[in-house]
Amino acid sequence: MQNLGLKSSEAAERVEEALGVTGLSGARDKHPYVLSRGQRQMLAVASIIALRPEILVIDEPTAGLDRLGIQKLMALVQQLNQSGTTIIMISHDLELVQTYASRVIVLRKGRIWRDCRIQDLALPDEMRYAENESEENSCEEHSREESEYTQEKHRGRFWQGLDVRTKMLLFLIAAVSAYLFKGLIYNLTLTALIGGLALAAGARPQRIIRALLPLLPVFLLIVLVDALRCGSSLAGANSDVIFYVLPSHTLALTKGGIESGLNFLWRIFMMVFATVFLTTTTPVEEFVRLLHKWRVPPVAAFTLTTALRFIPALDQKRRQILDAQKARGAKFEGKGLVWPFKAYIPLMVPLLIYSIVLANSLAMAMLNRGFGFTRKVTQSQTLRFNAWDFAISAMGVALFSAELYLRLALHGGA
Repeated sequence: MQNLGLKSSEAAERVEEALGVTGLSGARDKHPYVLSRGQRQMLAVASIIALRPEILVIDEPTAGLDRLGIQKLMALVQQLNQSGTTIIMISHDLELVQTYASRVIVLRKGRIWRDCRIQDLALPDEMRYAENESEENSCEEHSREESEYTQEKHRGRFWQGLDVRTKMLLFLIAAVSAYLFKGLIYNLTLTALIGGLALAAGARPQRIIRALLPLLPVFLLIVLVDALRCGSSLAGANSDVIFYVLPSHTLALTKGGIESGLNFLWRIFMMVFATVFLTTTTPVEEFVRLLHKWRVPPVAAFTLTTALRFIPALDQKRRQILDAQKARGAKFEGKGLVWPFKAYIPLMVPLLIYSIVLANSLAMAMLNRGFGFTRKVTQSQTLRFNAWDFAISAMGVALFSAELYLRLALHGGA
């Protein structure tokens, strides 16, 4: 309401009207999470009614409702339509479409197949035919995705079969090796090697590119800032200067600065590829077993690994809330120091509530399964080194030792 610029009195009037129409006046002081499924559906409709839209789009509005709930919700939708609101309903319920729709558009394979009055459509045969075609198309896409996943899993099976300690050792070697030398060719070669290792482990190149592409402006800024060196820090190395940015010769673009910026960029890529390799080949359960092996308290280990699982769920919920708030007219761009905090309050509050509810649901589920009723925690599987673990670990240590020897022998690196 505030995003629409309505006065408090008018907003309160619309809220009362929407609650009255949906029959929720008696539940106005209740938290949405204590409402029934049908009441939450009505509440969603009430939040839209209060905005008084000319067009209302509802997607599978009767999903999860019983017969009485469907009748109440569709009676309300009919009432809105009779009062002048255009209703666009997406549904797979053929009986519902036949009962309430006046015009139907049937989609098949993402294209409009029929657009006609409900009386002119031979229900249910034609719609069932279109529905079956859509299901076949979905099955083909699912089979293709499953085939790609199987190929990736097969490609990385060797690395997935290694012990988590071996993969952690390789990760640490890659992290330290990234800072051993300053040579551009060395860092570029090491980046390519770690990237190839991540691909061999089954990582999707498209996912890596999608993750790095939004950060491209940041990477360019890093290279540019590092390439600009103060003239006072050149210490007589004027031959290294490409050109001066300022007339006072206090800020210059140098060849060494560009190499330093690119080195920093390659190191970022190394860490990204090493992380992708580790997370692609290592399930969270293996990290739990490793923490248990290191005698980390079970509660701390469970909290850490559960937090890792929460991150994707919370990020997905953040995007959903952000899209919903933008659809309601919320603006997240503005000037001033206070504006970002004020703008993101509508995003952070529901996200915080969601995280609390999610944590509470998880706690209840763990209590129901007896978590915490014993001091001794056992693992379903134990960590074991096999011959390949010893071989890969030995190769990694030998390679790192050679790098360390060259680093010390060159007194600062090439």
